[in-house]
Amino acid sequence: MKAHPELQEKVALQQRKSHYKKKYGITLEQKEQRIVVQNRRCANPGCQTETPGKKGFATDHSHVTGKLRGELCNRCNVALGMVNDSAAVLDGLVRYLKFYE
Repeated sequence: MKAHPELQEKVALQQRKSHYKKKYGITLEQKEQRIVVQNRRCANPGCQTETPGKKGFATDHSHVTGKLRGELCNRCNVALGMVNDSAAVLDGLVRYLKFYE
């Protein structure tokens, strides 16, 4: 396939479309619209970066309910994953940082 980059691009696009529909129940166009609504910035109000990372914005969702939340940059998405989406852990970390300011 290396000899046919246009075919590689078509296959990659189809895989992305299939991934979003299967995993999140949205089309690639709907994902793009979600990013536009966020002004092409990370949904985290404390971040707001326009640089999402190599793979683009991550569609954040609750692992408990499956409900979609926002489109996050890679750093914010990984951070949420590292604390298992725990607001209590994040609150504790904020208090910790403020204590040592």
